[in-house]
Amino acid sequence: MTKARMDKDGRRHRACSLILRLWPESRDFEGETPIWRGSLCNLDGSDTRYFDSGHGLCALIADQTGAIAFRLNERGALS
Repeated sequence: MTKARMDKDGRRHRACSLILRLWPESRDFEGETPIWRGSLCNLDGSDTRYFDSGHGLCALIADQTGAIAFRLNERGALS
């Protein structure tokens, strides 16, 4: 994904619009909880990234926006 756009003064835009898709994938054994997977893409769909964890999602958001506060710590909590 491309980095967040800068304005004419070199400042990062305050907003970034992305499309988030989530879906459950069944497991091999009956009764097991599904695994949630997802994708994150820009509005025109030209750049799509996939993830399979909250860590992955937060890393993609941080990469796109520069908002490293979205990264999860080792225990899975927002930092």
